[in-house]
Amino acid sequence: MENLLKKLNLTENEIAIYLWLLRNGENTAAAAARGALLDKSSAYRAAENLYDAGLLIKSEKVRGTEYAAESPEVLKSLLNAKRNELNAMEGSLGDLVDVLKNQSLSSRNTLIRVEKGYDAHVRLMELSLAENTDGVFREFWTLDNPIFRSPRYTRYLDSFIKRRLEKNIKVKYLAKYSKNKPWSRHMNPDPSFLKEIRLIPEEFENNNGFKIYGDYAEILSFSTSNIDGDLDDVLVITIKDKIIVKLLKDIFDFIWNRSEIYTEKDFKEGETTFNKINQ
Repeated sequence: MENLLKKLNLTENEIAIYLWLLRNGENTAAAAARGALLDKSSAYRAAENLYDAGLLIKSEKVRGTEYAAESPEVLKSLLNAKRNELNAMEGSLGDLVDVLKNQSLSSRNTLIRVEKGYDAHVRLMELSLAENTDGVFREFWTLDNPIFRSPRYTRYLDSFIKRRLEKNIKVKYLAKYSKNKPWSRHMNPDPSFLKEIRLIPEEFENNNGFKIYGDYAEILSFSTSNIDGDLDDVLVITIKDKIIVKLLKDIFDFIWNRSEIYTEKDFKEGETTFNKINQ
């Protein structure tokens, strides 16, 4: 019985008083204190707690307040009450977990969107100027990507770079040159251009482009059959999620730290070669 009473969250003093009264019948808290070897104040507090829990009957007598133990059958009611309390708590906990899960997702503010076309990419370029929180773009491009063959996009880049410089946003740019496009005026590593460039290792063959800024990542993918630079063919994937973007940043930085630095000398040599080819 003592073990069961303990599971009902009764204290040792309360158990001692209840069992003494159960064995000895109705009596005062003082008598129960002597019988259970407790001090009077502890016995009185225990008796009142047991009364509040429904385990004792209290009656006022001439010689003072007396207590009598309820039948042990009342323990079933107490156990059922405890069970109901736990069930209610379980339900409330489930609701709380759902709320916290929703809040967690909301705090991450996750967005994954797939679009197609040049306008979607330009809209995200504009967003990158507004949503940049750390003053850095991380960009990854192979320069034979069809989008770089578009005069319209080249003109847009001129305007975009000017506004980027006005906002003092730096660029860490991983690039892969090719025979199709060995040089570009937008690839200037001069410090005033706020653009640090490194060359993607040759063994890294992924030709999709992506850009990371703030909590956003943009991935651009063209069909391998798109050799004419059809800008409406571009697939634009937008990801906004702190955890996913942090992973992409870590991957980018891993490649960055293992890539060759592209210097102003490389830029000038590429410009000379480009001019000779196009004379």
